[in-house]
Amino acid sequence: MIKKIVKKIILVLSMTLMLTTANCFASSIIKEEIVNKDNIEYIKRTYSIPTEEKNIFLLNLEKQFKINKKNYELVDTKKEGGDITETINISTSKTIYSNSNKIDDILSMLEQEIKYDEGGFIGVYKLDIDSLDIKSKYNGYKEYLVEDTKEYIDLDTNDLDNIPKQIMKDGLVLDLITTNWEVTETRNLQDNIIPSKYKAICYYATKKKVDNPLTFIVKADYFGTAEKTTKQDFIYEITYKCVSEDKNIYPTIIIAGGTTLIVCVFLFGRKKNVVIYNYENRRWKEIGKQSIIRPKIKLDRYNYMIKTNRFKIEISEKFINKYNGKMLRIKRKNMTIDKFINKDNNIKPYTIDIVI
Repeated sequence: MIKKIVKKIILVLSMTLMLTTANCFASSIIKEEIVNKDNIEYIKRTYSIPTEEKNIFLLNLEKQFKINKKNYELVDTKKEGGDITETINISTSKTIYSNSNKIDDILSMLEQEIKYDEGGFIGVYKLDIDSLDIKSKYNGYKEYLVEDTKEYIDLDTNDLDNIPKQIMKDGLVLDLITTNWEVTETRNLQDNIIPSKYKAICYYATKKKVDNPLTFIVKADYFGTAEKTTKQDFIYEITYKCVSEDKNIYPTIIIAGGTTLIVCVFLFGRKKNVVIYNYENRRWKEIGKQSIIRPKIKLDRYNYMIKTNRFKIEISEKFINKYNGKMLRIKRKNMTIDKFINKDNNIKPYTIDIVI
C-alpha cells in the first residue's frame, strides 16, 4: 500500500514540474557522431552558434563529461563560418552643365562623395578629378537691334533725296527707317508765309546677330567600394576523446516503507532548484523545473515537450555549493551523462549545456 502511495506522489510530482515555459538565448547542435580511430572512441559534435552567443558558448563549453560510465575529455575545437562581409567595386557618373570651363568653378558644382545603398551593400562613391570630361555646347545665336538718330538741318526742301538712306555705326550699316520733318525758317511770298528751311530727324536701325554664350557639358566619374555583412552562425566542431571507463559511481540507495513516503512528501514540498530548457526553433524554451536533493536529474519526464536533444540546465547556487566537486548524473532514455560540478568555473546561475 505504501509503495502505491509513493508511486502516486512521485507521479503527481513529475506532472507538476512540467507546467512552465520561458525563453533564453539560442544555439543548436546540428550533428553528433561517434568515431573510432586506432581503437579509441571519439565523440564529434557540430554546433551552430549565432555570432552574439559565441563567447557564452565558449565559456560554457564542457571540458569533460561522462556518458554511460565512459569518461570523455575535450581534445580539439575547430571553428568555421561566422558573419560574411562581401566587398564590391562601385562606379557611377554624373553630368552637369556649366557656364564656365574653369576647373575650380566646375568642382564647386560637383559633389565630392555620393552615398551608395543598394541590395544591402553600403558604401561611398568618390569623385575622380582626373576623369572630368569637359565639352563645349554651341547654343545658337540671338539678335538685337542697333539703332541711331541723325538730324539734318538747313535743308532747302523736305525731299528724302537729300537724306542719306544708310549710315555706319560700330562697323554696321544702319538703314533709314523713319524721317520727321521740321520747318526751321520761313519767308513771305505774295502775302503767304512759306517754309524756306527744313530740319530732318532720321531714325536708322539694323539687326545684329550674336552667338549665345557657350555652355559646357561636364561628365564626371565616381568610384568606390561597398560592403554587405551577412549574419551567419559560427560552425564549431568539438571533438571529445574517451579516456577511460569506470564502474557505477553511485551506490544503490534503498529506503523502505514510511521513510520513502516522508522523503517523497519532502520533495514535493521543496522549492524548485533546477530549471530545464530545451532548444527549439533557434531559441531555448523552458520545459520544466525540478526539486532535487541528490545530484541526479531525469529528463524523460519532459518527453512530451522535448523537441531536440539539446538541453540547458540551470541549477541553484545553494545546491551547487553543497555538491561542489561532485558528479552530477543526467539521464534520458538509455543515456547517462556525468558532469563534474565546479562552481569556480561557471557563470551564475550555474549552467550546464549538454546534448543527450
